[in-house]
Amino acid sequence: MFRASKLWNILGSTLFSNTENLDLSHFREPENSICNRLASWSPYDSETYRYYKTIMFNLALTMPEKFFDYYKMIGNTAIGNPIQVRVDGVNINWDYMLSVQEIMFCDDILKHIHIIAEIGAGYGRTCHAILKNFDRLIHYVIIDLPPCLKLSQRYLKKVLEPKEFQKVEFIDASCLQKRKGKIDLFINIDSMAEMDIDVAKNYLHFIDQNSSYFYSCNPIGKYQPKMIGLQTFDEKLLNNILSLGLCRDIIDIFDSESLKKARKNYLLAYKPSNRWEMIKSAISLPIQYYHHALFHCS
Repeated sequence: MFRASKLWNILGSTLFSNTENLDLSHFREPENSICNRLASWSPYDSETYRYYKTIMFNLALTMPEKFFDYYKMIGNTAIGNPIQVRVDGVNINWDYMLSVQEIMFCDDILKHIHIIAEIGAGYGRTCHAILKNFDRLIHYVIIDLPPCLKLSQRYLKKVLEPKEFQKVEFIDASCLQKRKGKIDLFINIDSMAEMDIDVAKNYLHFIDQNSSYFYSCNPIGKYQPKMIGLQTFDEKLLNNILSLGLCRDIIDIFDSESLKKARKNYLLAYKPSNRWEMIKSAISLPIQYYHHALFHCS
């Protein structure tokens, strides 16, 4: 009545063939393949999207109705064939889920301003999401390195209507000082942490002199690769990465007290000058070592 399945007959003669000699002090470590069949799946899952999609799906399920209203307005978010989940009839991918969270954090400001400048726009997801949701905007400036500018130009031309695309200005970062005119809101998402310290500070100085609002969503510190199970890495490249950005303290990104302390340092580091005040702050979910911060200079 209670016989083993064919699957467990195979497992019993292979993976579980020597359980009487199993070392109990190590058998639940990630490298031990027995974890795949006992208690939980192994943390190492390099052959599937299981954990990635689970996190994305669970986060999307917690989103309020306003999230889906904004997401639907964006239109086509599937160019490039990203991994997606489906919630309430909407296909959602990670990048645009973050874009809508960023919009929701800043929407009180976005409803009343006319000119935005984004430092390091990647392929242009934030610009795309904002222009589709806020008709009041008349100008969106993208400041980036030449290879990324070429990509964002191509991408945004494909996803925006011609009248929307005409609102976008693309500026080589090396030419930023030549640009004249005030910006209502500067945006920087996950790129100042990859800049040399003096370059990041130069951007903050430029923002200080040329804007009234600054929104940052960046990592609040650095971490060692082994903290996420990465055993093999380029030591020289790692040292370079650890030297970049405004928040360079090594922190435990899975320790709530460590994160709490790092967030205080982050909010100080990203304030353009003493003339500015932080008016809004929140953890960027689901990655808790990223943080939303909105600053204002009256």
